Amino acid sequence: MGAATLLREGSIVGSQKSRYEVMRLLDSGGMGYVWLARDLLSDEEVIIKEPKQFAAAIQKITFEVKLLSMLRHRNIVGYLDHFSLNNVSILVEEYVRGPSLHDVVKKEGPLDEVEAVFILSQLLLAADYIHSHNVIHRDIKPRNILVDEDLRPETAKLIDFGTATYYNVAGINEIVFSQGGYTAPEQYYRRPLPQSDIWSIMATGFYLLTGKDPTVLIGQEYYKYGMRASADPGLLRRDLSDHIRRVIEKGMRWNVLDRYLTAREAFDELTGHAYRVDQPVLEVMGIVVPIKTPRLIFGRKPATSRGETYIEPAGREVIADDPKKVVVIEHGDVTFVGVYDPYRWISSYHFEIAYYGGSWCIRDLGSTNRTAVITRAGIREIWVGRRTPGPCYPLEDRAIILVAYGSSINNTPYVTVVFRRG
Repeated sequence: MGAATLLREGSIVGSQKSRYEVMRLLDSGGMGYVWLARDLLSDEEVIIKEPKQFAAAIQKITFEVKLLSMLRHRNIVGYLDHFSLNNVSILVEEYVRGPSLHDVVKKEGPLDEVEAVFILSQLLLAADYIHSHNVIHRDIKPRNILVDEDLRPETAKLIDFGTATYYNVAGINEIVFSQGGYTAPEQYYRRPLPQSDIWSIMATGFYLLTGKDPTVLIGQEYYKYGMRASADPGLLRRDLSDHIRRVIEKGMRWNVLDRYLTAREAFDELTGHAYRVDQPVLEVMGIVVPIKTPRLIFGRKPATSRGETYIEPAGREVIADDPKKVVVIEHGDVTFVGVYDPYRWISSYHFEIAYYGGSWCIRDLGSTNRTAVITRAGIREIWVGRRTPGPCYPLEDRAIILVAYGSSINNTPYVTVVFRRG
């Protein structure tokens, strides 16, 4: 092992920002090594992640550096720095001294329901935050959640973003699938969605409450053949409330349309703050946009515009230097929703939602990278051709709209949008 690593115990490495003394190896896996180090400037202990010397591992850490450096949330492991050795990216992140949730439950047994709810609420807030940045984690599970050495649930930290997706780009083009039932079935077919992370969080909740992997109920091959039973933790633990049983079970339903559509919706239900939507809304990248006009056009946010109204995410931590991701412009009977798109995958006028004949419908406006809608019947592509607006198809309540997936509907969408009629 020693000859294969770039780092060594006692070596001094770092960037222009700081220097780090490598102390000892904490862990090694298929993709790389995790070192404990000391920041010589702050005298704080930090984690250094070094990839193994093959292309996929190097690609993963390079992607993780880029992704983690733009995320800042109290329930996400903190990015500190990165540097290069032999043209290989090395990641420096905060050191969480405590164990993983997997190890906590394995040692102490299932958690009290109040403790489990608090941890799940923190994970849902973290998911809500990353989804608002168009990031899907894809590998949330008890082993990827660390707590501090005092086991305080408010310090739960989500780790390992190397297999996340971001703007239709993944660290490694692979199926991310974890044993035990922590991965939503659609991920097995290379179709991760924000709702997939919700499944994973609720599967983690199942483990926290029962000490068992969800596959004990839903079956080992649920992702291929369907679920053997509902993921109701109350079937294994009789003292659980009906509320937590219902939340976990709903968050792990087979059909994504039957789950919570957003992490915020799941958080509100879990914590007893659920509310009714009194008018149609569109939700994109964590922003809820009320639909006040009979037509709504969705597209790429213009560089400059007049009459625009910025909508901030209600009740959510807002980072001061976040770009204004969503802009809403109203002109008469038309609302334009523009999304920040640095890569220009979304067309200027991508799709339209219209209220016609007493119901809502949706049509692609001849976009370059296509539109589809997840319905009860499956996934329906509504794109008919570039620069060729399609017919207006009926739009179901609580529909999930897939925006900009390129040449194949089997690709991961660039962004997903949720429509609710109220």
